[in-house]
Amino acid sequence: MGNGSLWPRGARRALSIGGVVAGFVLCLALGGSSSIAAPSAILYPDLLTVVPGQLMTRTREGVSHLLFTNVIANMGTGPLQILGVHSATITIGYQQLLNASGQVAVQFPVSTFEFHPQHGHWHIDNVAEYKLRAGALDGAVVAQFTKVTFCLIDTERLVPKTAAGPRTYFGCNAQLQGITNGWGDEYIRGLPGQELPITGLPTGVYYLVSTADPGNNFVETNDANNAAWVKIQLYYVSGLPRVTVLDHSPCEGVLCGDVK
Repeated sequence: MGNGSLWPRGARRALSIGGVVAGFVLCLALGGSSSIAAPSAILYPDLLTVVPGQLMTRTREGVSHLLFTNVIANMGTGPLQILGVHSATITIGYQQLLNASGQVAVQFPVSTFEFHPQHGHWHIDNVAEYKLRAGALDGAVVAQFTKVTFCLIDTERLVPKTAAGPRTYFGCNAQLQGITNGWGDEYIRGLPGQELPITGLPTGVYYLVSTADPGNNFVETNDANNAAWVKIQLYYVSGLPRVTVLDHSPCEGVLCGDVK
């Protein structure tokens, strides 16, 4: 289920930087935290996608897929924290913005929690989107996995310890998930969902594009830096697909993954 009905886009954007006063009023209407920080004290996440890495192809029973590892990084000053609020029929994910003291300053609905039977734990909806485009970054989409659900946890620290928050999110439950500032959430190739179908695609150049928060549902400092891409050459050896990395999106340091 998408979250458009949970929180209209215009109202959600009122909570972006410069609109925290409006967010304060909305939070009260939702019955949000009773501890509300001053706007200047709120620490915001900033989601970025590490350049997809460890690309490989796999063919089983005549069906071929492109496999890859994906990492969503939080390079903001505060955590991306999602609280699960349960009802009889649905678990709504509320994003909580914290202040420098670790208190919840404001919270609002952004997504839903869903049980993921393939992984055996709870995921948050609308976290990432994968597309394979033919020939150019704006080329035709030939494969797509939309609204990928993720269990958001801190799997690897991406910045020096002095610049990162303490590791906070460990469990794939439906109570509290997130990514601490300075940390990343890695999904390695081979896990369910870390693949795109390529059966029958012709030899040529393709772009694998991974975008965090494709619907701009989460509040963060910058919605324009969420995507990363890899340019690949698809070819065949003895009838089986193979790929070679040709180029990738601009990046620095840890955000380049294994394609540096």
